[in-house]
Amino acid sequence: MAIAVRRPAAAIGAALLGALTLTTAATASADEDSPVTDTVLTVGADETQRNVAWYTPQEVTGSVQWAPASAVEGDSFPAADANEAETTSNGETHDGRYYHHATMEGLEESTDYVYRVGGGDDWSPTYEFSTGAFDSRDLEFLVVGDPQMGSSGDVAADQEGWNATLDTALEMFPDAAWVHSMGDQVEEPSNEDEYRALLAPGALRSVPFAFNRGNHDADSTAYATHFNLPGGEEADGYHWYRHGEVLVIGVDSNSFDVEAHDDFIAKVLAEQGEDAAWHIVTFHHPAFGLTEHSNTEEMVEFRETIAPVLSAHGIDLALMGHDHTYARSPLMEGRDPVESEDPGDLHPEEGQTLYLTVNSSSGSKYYPFATEDFIDAADSQGFDFAQVTWQEEVPSFSHVVVSGDEMTIETYRTDSGEAYDEVVLHRAGAPEPSASTSPSPSPSGSALSPSPTAEASADAGAEDGGLPAGAIAAVAVGALALAGGGVALWRRRSGGQEG
Repeated sequence: MAIAVRRPAAAIGAALLGALTLTTAATASADEDSPVTDTVLTVGADETQRNVAWYTPQEVTGSVQWAPASAVEGDSFPAADANEAETTSNGETHDGRYYHHATMEGLEESTDYVYRVGGGDDWSPTYEFSTGAFDSRDLEFLVVGDPQMGSSGDVAADQEGWNATLDTALEMFPDAAWVHSMGDQVEEPSNEDEYRALLAPGALRSVPFAFNRGNHDADSTAYATHFNLPGGEEADGYHWYRHGEVLVIGVDSNSFDVEAHDDFIAKVLAEQGEDAAWHIVTFHHPAFGLTEHSNTEEMVEFRETIAPVLSAHGIDLALMGHDHTYARSPLMEGRDPVESEDPGDLHPEEGQTLYLTVNSSSGSKYYPFATEDFIDAADSQGFDFAQVTWQEEVPSFSHVVVSGDEMTIETYRTDSGEAYDEVVLHRAGAPEPSASTSPSPSPSGSALSPSPTAEASADAGAEDGGLPAGAIAAVAVGALALAGGGVALWRRRSGGQEG
């Protein structure tokens, strides 16, 4: 199964990128003079909704207005043709400003919209978004890991890397229905300079986002006030949304209270699960992480307890961050790995879950993989949960395509737009496709060839204490060789705080 790739090109998604460029420029100029700031478009509970959050310097009644873009005449917002919704929650922020959360409802499919948010007599600039088709069987979205603005010590450099990943991902995949960040948006949870860098890209106002709460987002109210996520009324850090036949359930892994996670997942599945063919759970700390800080006694216990819960609930895919590395597990039935004939084309049975840990999307920080001996010493069941690994200290992102009973996950490096992993996950319990059924198309371009540095990188890692060529690197390279493309690399890097 070769991995088809596409390099960024100016012609791809030109209309969307043009809109994003204009929005970014407007934000940079207008927000400096506007009292309405920190606008973030987030996912709604379903595809007919979009949530939005923003800040004002004073306590005022806030609202969002939205209208079809076709109603726009000239440069003025079409207020006479707009719908309006007041805030669903608001209050004072940790730095003395005021946050506002609202929801746009009743959106039509395949429609371009304009919207603005405000309070009192003040309004934000006008922003745009598109709903796309409400096809319950086919959609795509993007997954990014740990932007962590400020982690490198240079907020501007981190912002540049974050911008580059979003620009590349949305240029390559302009039809992505949303972007999900796996946590650690910032380095310091109350640092508003870091949040300004995170929210600077125009994409944050034109494409709906979702965010898991990472350990660097905790211990502050800023995460909860900056982001308006559906389904999290019971507790900050929890959320859910269902678009088409994909149900995403986010839990807060800053708490290792697996019973609470179990209860929330069970509640959401009872209310929403029957209307979704695909069930995805997201959280920040990886259940099957491969760095040292993901193999502490506490994290191993989390692994042992959360994995059976996800299998018991029939979760198809778990998405995670925190490790600043890329790692894909084999299918896992609880804690136990399941052997597959083709590790790039998975046919799970009920109760078997795929775990995917994504790398940094900004390049602000990377971690080395732990050695096999370290993991064996930390986990009594040993090192048996890595199918594909990759660490070249390059920002990356994942693209998820759902097409009926198949889900294809492709992961790309930002600098070149080249894929380094692809896996096709078939829905458990779904009828097997006929032999004539073609797989979901990947971006056009040439198939990815193994990197000429693979052997050199593996040897270098073995010399400086990383995973030996006979351990994770061999498992990953062997898996990708079976899949017909890609290469797993790893490299040691010291320093940096945990998470």
